[in-house]
Amino acid sequence: MTMWVPDLSALSGPRYRAIAAAIAADVEGGRLRPGTRLPTHRALAERLNVTVGTVTRGYAEAERNGLVSARVGCGTFVEAPLPAEADGSSPTLGAQAFDAMYAPIYAIGDDGERLDLSLNYPHSAPLAPALAAGLSGLMGPTNAGMLAAIGRYQPPAGMAAHREAAALWLGHGGIVADPDDILIVPGCQGGLLAIFMALASPGETVLTEVLTWPGLRAATAPLGLKTQAVEMDADGLRPDAFEAACRRSRPRLLYTMANLHNPTCAVMPEARRREIAAIARAHDVFVVEDDVYGFLLDDPPPPIRAFLPDLGIYVTSLSKSVAPGLRIGYLWAPPALRARLTGAIRANVLMTSPVTAEIARQLIVGGGAEMAAAAQRTQARHRQQITGRILEGLPFSSHPSAFHLWLRLPTGWRAQDFVARLLDRGVAVTPGHAFAGDSGVTAADAHVRLCLCAIGNDARFEHAVRVVAEVARGSAAPALPVV
Repeated sequence: MTMWVPDLSALSGPRYRAIAAAIAADVEGGRLRPGTRLPTHRALAERLNVTVGTVTRGYAEAERNGLVSARVGCGTFVEAPLPAEADGSSPTLGAQAFDAMYAPIYAIGDDGERLDLSLNYPHSAPLAPALAAGLSGLMGPTNAGMLAAIGRYQPPAGMAAHREAAALWLGHGGIVADPDDILIVPGCQGGLLAIFMALASPGETVLTEVLTWPGLRAATAPLGLKTQAVEMDADGLRPDAFEAACRRSRPRLLYTMANLHNPTCAVMPEARRREIAAIARAHDVFVVEDDVYGFLLDDPPPPIRAFLPDLGIYVTSLSKSVAPGLRIGYLWAPPALRARLTGAIRANVLMTSPVTAEIARQLIVGGGAEMAAAAQRTQARHRQQITGRILEGLPFSSHPSAFHLWLRLPTGWRAQDFVARLLDRGVAVTPGHAFAGDSGVTAADAHVRLCLCAIGNDARFEHAVRVVAEVARGSAAPALPVV
C-alpha cells in the first residue's frame, strides 16, 4: 500500500496543525478510510521535511478531534465516524457497534474471548465492590447538604475534606504530607499534564528513563516539550547519566517511575533516590515522580520528594489500586508551586470532579480503598507466581508484586515478529520499542511487556502465558507461504 503523504502547500499556520487539517480533509474526502494505518512519526517527518515532534503534535491534534487513535505498539489508525442518531442527538456506541469497530485491533482467542496481555489494567473483581461501597456512602436522607456541596463548583485544588483524605491515603504508603500541599487531579495523566503546563515552556527538555511509559510523550508533545532519554540499569535511573544529561541539556524536569518502573519493574533503592535528589538540587531540575504502582509494595522506599522538598513533585492515583473509572489522583508538591499548579488545573479542567473525589474519600475513610488495594496486591502476586512457573528458564525481569513483567526474547526474535506470531495464536502483548520512543534503544526491540491482571479468569490467563512460553521456546524462523 502506498504511504499516505499529505499536501501541505496550500495550508497555512503551524505545520502540526496543517498535518491535522490534512488528515481531516482526507477523511472527509474519503481518501483516508477507517482503519487505515498512518505512517510512523519518523517516516512522515522525513517525507515532509519536518521534525518528528511536529508530526507527533499533528497526530495528537487529530486524535483530540476524534479522527485517529494511537494504539501502543501498533501505530496510529483512522477512526470510523459515528453516525448521527435519528433525532439529531449525539451518537451512542452499543456493544455490537463497539466490537465491530474495535475488535480487529485486539487478539481474539479460539473461543472468541480476548486474551490481552498488553493492557496494564488492575484485576476487575475488586472494582464493583469498591465502587458500591463508595457510592453507598453518598446515599441517605442526611446527606443532602453534602450532595449539594459536591454538586457545586469547587476550588481547582479540590475541597479540603478531599485533600485530607488524600493525605490519609498517602499515609498508608508511609508518606507524611500536609493536606494543604496536595492537589486533587483527574488521575495521574491529568496531574502530569498540569505539572508540565505549569512548570515548563515549549522547547524545554523533560528527561525520562531510556525506557518509559508511552503516555508521557502523549502529555509532553502537544505542549511542545522535548523529551530526552537517560540511561538506566537494574536499579532504575543511573545517577551518572542523569548528571551528564543535566550538564549537557539544562533540562527543566525529570520524569521518573522509582517504584515498579514501567516496563522493567525496577524499584530504585533509597540510596539512589538520595543521589538523584542531590543532582537535581545542584542543577535546579524539578523531579516528577509517578508512583501509580507504589501501593503494590509492602514497604516502599521514601519518595524522592522526601529528599527534595523544594523541587520534588509526587503524583499518584487510585486507578490501579481502587478503580480506573474514578479518575482521581493526588499531586503532592512544594507550597511555592501551589499557585502555578492550581492555575494549570483551572485552565485545563477547571476542577477535578468533586463527586468522584467524594466517592474516593468515602472509600479511604471507610477502609474500602485499602481493601481494594490489598485485593490487587494479592492478585498481582498470585499471577506473578503462575507466570514464573510457566516461563521458568526464560529470561525476564519482574517483581513479586508487579502487575507486569519485561520478557527478553531468545536470540533470533524481533519484537514485532514475536508480537505477530502471538497475535496469530490469539494473544496480545506490547512490543518493547513502544517504550523506547525516539531514543533509538535497540535492546528494546528484543523485549516485550506482559501485563498479568487484565484477563480475569485464571485458566484463560494461564493459557495465554503458555502460548507466550511456547512461542518463545520455538523457532524464530518466519513461516513459509503455502503455494
